Amino acid sequence: MGAKKLTKGLIELIQISRWRPELNVFLFVSLVALGNLVLFQKPLLEFGLSVSSLPDTSGWMQILSLQVLQFGLLASVLFVVSVFSISAVKLLGSILAVINAIALYFMLIYNMEIDRSMIGNILNTDARESSRLLHISIVPYLLAFGVLPTLLMWWVKVRPSKWI
Repeated sequence: MGAKKLTKGLIELIQISRWRPELNVFLFVSLVALGNLVLFQKPLLEFGLSVSSLPDTSGWMQILSLQVLQFGLLASVLFVVSVFSISAVKLLGSILAVINAIALYFMLIYNMEIDRSMIGNILNTDARESSRLLHISIVPYLLAFGVLPTLLMWWVKVRPSKWI
């Protein structure tokens, strides 16, 4: 009798572990863009708060506009890519999550601003120079902000839109 219960319990556990949430492409893209805002917003928001005219209404509008613009740009790009392939959306979201995790690490740990000239410096740096900046402390950033969101994106089943 105990073996039957154990077997039944294991079968139920396997069925539960095979469950994956299923989202339509609109909700998936919206959640990816929202997740991007939540996970990688701190440096941009700090900069926006430092240059805005808070607590005036215009300052709040600047901050809100910054959030809406960032959400809208990423969502627009992902929606355009979703017309061609859901896998491409997941791949692009994964690449962005890992790159953003690395950028967030360097911005927060080394207190640096990543701008056009900094990107040029990064592209012109050889492996020997860049390896000096790498430290084991980057691993939690990569896991929490890069790998985990990537796994979540690939775990979710995405239904393509019926109207495109």
